[in-house]
Amino acid sequence: MSNRISVFLPFLIFLALIFLELGCKHPTDPSSPNAPDTNWVTQPQVDISWPGLASSPWPMFLHDPQHTARSPYRGPQLGQVEWMFTTTGLVYPSPIIDVDGTVYVGCLRGDLFAVLPNGVQEWSVYGGGVSSAMVASDRTIYFDGNDSTGGAWLFSYDGTGHLNWKYPIDVAEGYSSVLISKDGQTIYLASGYLYAIRKNGTLGWKMKPDSTSTLHYSPAMSPDGTTLYVTSFTALNAIDTSGVLKWAYRGETSDPAVDNDGNVYFGINTTTGGLCSVSKDGTVRWVANDIYWSNNYPGPVIGRDGTIYITGHALYAVDYAGKLKWKYTMPGLSYSQCVPATDLDGTIYFGKGTSRTPDDSLNFFALNPNGTLKFAMCLKSPDGSIPDIDSPPSIGADGSVYVGSDYPHGTQLYKIK
Repeated sequence: MSNRISVFLPFLIFLALIFLELGCKHPTDPSSPNAPDTNWVTQPQVDISWPGLASSPWPMFLHDPQHTARSPYRGPQLGQVEWMFTTTGLVYPSPIIDVDGTVYVGCLRGDLFAVLPNGVQEWSVYGGGVSSAMVASDRTIYFDGNDSTGGAWLFSYDGTGHLNWKYPIDVAEGYSSVLISKDGQTIYLASGYLYAIRKNGTLGWKMKPDSTSTLHYSPAMSPDGTTLYVTSFTALNAIDTSGVLKWAYRGETSDPAVDNDGNVYFGINTTTGGLCSVSKDGTVRWVANDIYWSNNYPGPVIGRDGTIYITGHALYAVDYAGKLKWKYTMPGLSYSQCVPATDLDGTIYFGKGTSRTPDDSLNFFALNPNGTLKFAMCLKSPDGSIPDIDSPPSIGADGSVYVGSDYPHGTQLYKIK
């Protein structure tokens, strides 16, 4: 008997090990067939020096000329409103933060406000709108807006609210936020034409890729400062800083974002939706399907590890190689038009439209980098109504987020801690 046992013992041990291994499998085990994929491609990103911009926490639309919307500071942890400032109109633009913490925000009525860090108004001027301001290294404030006659202008103001100059542009109430060259000598905006306007308020050049193109929304710029990426209704155009078209990606696209290697990311309008990445020469790197973003706006932003975030029917996180990591579906309405912002820890902050019912009162969210909820808030108007939050949030050096509200009764700028 003992001889028979000794013969079969290795085989019995082998079977026992197999059963033990099978019994240890569970859905959260990365090697399990049912486990979520965690083999993401990353590409660490660093901040790009831009001497023409103010050295402030958030000097322009989406933080920088590459439209990364990535802050070097840790954002809010509590999800509490510190103060609320009431403007004169719906707040669609992103709040911009100066070196001393002053916040500049425009509204649809046409006013641009300078608000101190404690929520007190410092000054206001007429000429704001739906585009965001920008603060240059010499603390000059530039923005695209209208004057009292309804004409469209690029405005230049000093830090006290004094008008330096204004230059006439093609489209009234455009959606183009401005950016500045690396050396700070040229301001660019897309409003019908792509304009290059010198620091003294004179025209360098203006162009359209062709006679039928209307350029709109906010241009982004390559890390080396030599190429502008700007959207028309029919293409994403790469244009050099002398006004010459380098290449075009044909189709309806969103605002672009650009990574450290010069790769460009943008939403594309297809039957299944999509997020596209092209190299700096216009060669397609990848297309991620089933990313349902909202029309031509908003565009994607880029996290510190190279993850691409874009809002639409959900908030989508896509890895550097174009694979969907996760998506966060918001309660109530199934879309958001708010471009998200990310902080030092990778927390993602964004707002959404809301159906304004008691069961769907949440309109501002903070997500952890893995797509789980950190906190959600209900930002209300003074009359108790629940507005849409379409304003791209900005992150201050003190760890606060600034964000605006709009339809139906939202005219507020919120500071969230």
